[in-house]
Amino acid sequence: MWQRNVHGYYSLFTIHHSLSPVPAGAAIDMSKDGALAEFLTGLTPEWIAERGSAGRERTVAVYAKDVVIRRMIEYYETIDRRGI
Repeated sequence: MWQRNVHGYYSLFTIHHSLSPVPAGAAIDMSKDGALAEFLTGLTPEWIAERGSAGRERTVAVYAKDVVIRRMIEYYETIDRRGI
């Protein structure tokens, strides 16, 4: 669960960069001309509503007070065990 990131710090989350859809939105390859315009013209109210709901669910699951407190405790326990 805990991993050192590229800067040597411990992290709860691992970020994966990809061009695939993400639960609360989309990852767009902005290096391609017209990619953003193409994406925006394809948006539908249903897509926006679905991603909004998914974003809310993820936000509550990741950033709820009890979740953050639990992860902070786990983080400090990990540091204490490793003598960091």
